[in-house]
Amino acid sequence: MHLHFGCLPTLVISSADAARQVMKIQDLSFCDRPDLNIARKLLYDTKDISASPYGEYDLSASSLPVDLSELFMTLGARSFRSFIPWLSWVDRISGLDARVDRVSKQMDDFLQGVVEEHMGDQGIQLSENNNHIEHKEDFVDILLRVQKETTHGILINNDSVKGILLNIYSAGTDTTATVLEWAMTELLRHPSVMKTVQKEQEDARMLLQHLFLAILPLLLLLFLVKWIFFNAPVSNKNLPPSPARFPVLGNFHQLGLLPHRNLQSLARKHGSVMLLYLGSVPILVLSSADAAREVMKIQDIFFCDRPESSIGRRLLYNMKDISVAPYGEYWRQLKSIFILQLASNKRVQSFRELREEETALMVNKIKDMSSSSLPMDLSELFLTLTNDVSCRSAFGKKYSEGGNGREFKTLLREFLELLGALSFSDFIPWLGWVDRISGLDARLDRVSKQLDEFLQGVVQQHIQLGENNIQMEHKEDFVDILLRIQKETTHGISIDNDSAKAILLDIYSAGTDTTATALEWAMTELLRHPNVMNTVQKEVRDILGRKPNITDKDLEKMQYLKAVIKETLRLHPPIPLLIPRSAREDVKMNNYDIAAGTMVLINAWAIGRDSATWNEPEEFLPERFLNSSIDFKGHDFQLIPFGAGRRGCPGIAFAMATNELVLANLLHKFDWKLPNGTTVENLDMSESTGVTIHRKVPLLAVATSCSF
Repeated sequence: MHLHFGCLPTLVISSADAARQVMKIQDLSFCDRPDLNIARKLLYDTKDISASPYGEYDLSASSLPVDLSELFMTLGARSFRSFIPWLSWVDRISGLDARVDRVSKQMDDFLQGVVEEHMGDQGIQLSENNNHIEHKEDFVDILLRVQKETTHGILINNDSVKGILLNIYSAGTDTTATVLEWAMTELLRHPSVMKTVQKEQEDARMLLQHLFLAILPLLLLLFLVKWIFFNAPVSNKNLPPSPARFPVLGNFHQLGLLPHRNLQSLARKHGSVMLLYLGSVPILVLSSADAAREVMKIQDIFFCDRPESSIGRRLLYNMKDISVAPYGEYWRQLKSIFILQLASNKRVQSFRELREEETALMVNKIKDMSSSSLPMDLSELFLTLTNDVSCRSAFGKKYSEGGNGREFKTLLREFLELLGALSFSDFIPWLGWVDRISGLDARLDRVSKQLDEFLQGVVQQHIQLGENNIQMEHKEDFVDILLRIQKETTHGISIDNDSAKAILLDIYSAGTDTTATALEWAMTELLRHPNVMNTVQKEVRDILGRKPNITDKDLEKMQYLKAVIKETLRLHPPIPLLIPRSAREDVKMNNYDIAAGTMVLINAWAIGRDSATWNEPEEFLPERFLNSSIDFKGHDFQLIPFGAGRRGCPGIAFAMATNELVLANLLHKFDWKLPNGTTVENLDMSESTGVTIHRKVPLLAVATSCSF
């Protein structure tokens, strides 16, 4: 029907057919909006989507990449100016004009503030994003981004932005609330309908449960078929022998708490070269000197990469350290710097005085405790000593005393535990959620954050000392050296702060945990073998006599002491499963086909106890090394506690300097025995779990000062 509102003709449509005619068949002829005075005032001259006139602006604005619902804003008030222009004075008298002006100004002030806040926050948000603060993009961000782009064919100014935001807010608030309000009204008026729709919801839940139970066996069947299909032996591939494995988990269940021992048992059955699967990741396990030589020397270039590790990325600054960085130019340059600048013989000698001071402090502690004839915890003494030596070498000061020192040692212990953890996301990616539920992700985040804060503080303190040119007696430490390398451009590589902190973690963890472990097991074996203890003590005391201090020349003469250390490292390599390698490409190894990306585990513990290489491999016999050229420096693959080849440990000299000096002092100045009640036969030799294999229970011993 046709009405007139004042002088404005109005067509009223009240049927589906008529609506279809206007909104579909002849939509193009009826798609404009009437010119309304209130809309012009409230909606920025109708620059919004709902009330703007049909044309290029409307087409471009409605095609913006935003999920906008079409907005039908009903303006409750009727303006005489829009329908009977000569009666527009009524709008002024009634207060409508003043009300529209006031509301439009207040709304504009608010929206302008929101827009300006977002414009001002863009720089802040960029820096926040760099610090990994999650920022969810909202409609204002999107519209401001569209403003800057020229690909949409229209200029979206601030008034357009504010008009569209009014559309979004009113459509998402008032109309949705109205629908919900009337829906609940009708349900309350019609209880039978309420019960029907509630029953429908319950039936739907039950249906979903039944469907899930019905489909679950099918899904499991399909998964097993897929697993069998993709894991079926490939006829043209000669793969190493493999123990049977479970779907999904692979051979995880066969690792146990002490993987080096369980893998040795599997190797006895399947051979020294065998293929396991941890989840979906193939693992090549090597348990003989010949197999190790093949990978670490003959084909070292094909096996010198490191596997991707989510734990390594989070704890070691995106794997920027030396031990786990991927093979490439960065790693080659980094190792060159480490060998020449940090681990040279000259550098090792420069820290000799420091090692002697800390060893003397430990000896004095033992003297004080020996007067009571009570057992002392050698495990803790060794860990404190190596911690202090490493801290002073790396950071320039000790972090073992007081509350902060204890917290730092606890933090480092947790760091080392996490390095040995297995992450589901690395081996069974679709079970990565288990890492969140188990708390592994949270622990990684907490420990990496705390370690970074500590290391950043150490680095910043050294930078400030350098900037202030503070003159003080200061022995150059590893932080000083790395900061100096940062400033130099002659090394062909950029050492940023993260790289420096990752290297410091390498130095500290290797210098503390593995060295303490070697000392702990050396004293354990000496206490279990009194005849060996007597022999090595005689050698040390014959060479030193009454000398209070031990020189490098003295240590060079102590061949039996060196043999004791070698035999300890053979039986108890601190890291029994060497840091994993990864095949860089498809390669043949012992006539087996090894696929690119295969992880390689070398069981140094099993190799050190291989009866094909060693006579009486389970016995502690240092004499086997007295007339032998076998050494642990990476040339003899039957003894590889520090690895070999390109990925061999570059810090052997540091470790041995501490091991020899400490053991020589303990054997020279004290006689040792097991506590009352502990015999050689019942001394607990259990191993702890982790990357480094400590004693499961601390080593207790009684010391008596030696009187010359």
